[in-house]
Amino acid sequence: MPKSTCSTDKHESLSENVVGRYVRQSIGTAFFAGLIMAVLVIVVILIRSLQQTVYRSIQPSSVLYHSYDPYLMTVRETGINWNTLPPSRRYQLFIGRAPDPDQAYGYRLDYSFHPQSTAGEIAPGQLRAEWHSAGMTLIEESGQRVFIPQSLLTGGR
Repeated sequence: MPKSTCSTDKHESLSENVVGRYVRQSIGTAFFAGLIMAVLVIVVILIRSLQQTVYRSIQPSSVLYHSYDPYLMTVRETGINWNTLPPSRRYQLFIGRAPDPDQAYGYRLDYSFHPQSTAGEIAPGQLRAEWHSAGMTLIEESGQRVFIPQSLLTGGR
């Protein structure tokens, strides 16, 4: 009889080892999954916080396009470009009707600023917009310019 007791003890000991290993693996997997989820949440929050307007300019009353005037030009951060070293910020120019806060209707242009700017980051004083009858020109502090002709920024789209 003592032999069977010993065999039962070994069987119970093996069962406890298997269950204990399973529990440890489950806890490790849950911890790792939780860590990944936390990192993803932090990245999403950081990216969402970047989506802000860094510059805006409204068409002056001295320039008329005779098509849904006045227009508003904004430069917004749209996220981070992880394909560059170091990662840089992404921007989008938007020109649309002035009272449209959602920027749902207008002309959009993905834009990267001159590398001489501070790591691709733009401060409000570094940009200037010139509105004229031919269109609108955005001028950076570095001298780089982007011109949007009137035919692209006016009318219906």
